[in-house]
Amino acid sequence: MIRHVSGLAEIVDDVAGAVRFYRDLGLEAEYTEGEPYAAVHAPGILHLGVWDRALAAERIFGDRDRVEDVPRGFILGFEVDDPEAAAAGVSGAGTILQQPQTEPWGQETARFLTPGGALCEFTRTPWARTLRSGPIAEPPASR
Repeated sequence: MIRHVSGLAEIVDDVAGAVRFYRDLGLEAEYTEGEPYAAVHAPGILHLGVWDRALAAERIFGDRDRVEDVPRGFILGFEVDDPEAAAAGVSGAGTILQQPQTEPWGQETARFLTPGGALCEFTRTPWARTLRSGPIAEPPASR
């Protein structure tokens, strides 16, 4: 069962350029030059990320060279209690791209395409299990 939307990340070929764009909109962004991921702080959303497309290919397919298999645009995350069970429910209604795995940052994910071609994920995110009164659930400091 889906608990809530856990996050949204834009998949891009130029993370630094995307960060500049969001900063120009007046949003704060946590970003280290040259890194393949940034966190943008936007009111009303638990997590808004900017994700390098090659890193997405590595995490989803285990191969950075499969970058063309990763659609540009956004990945929508759904917080669930059990990513494996949620992924099993996708059969027939979508295409599983990545079976459940634990990411280096501690989040469990299973990624899939919807019938319309949107990239989505089921997540179990230890630091965002409940909605807080504020707009951002903070990950642990060791992230």
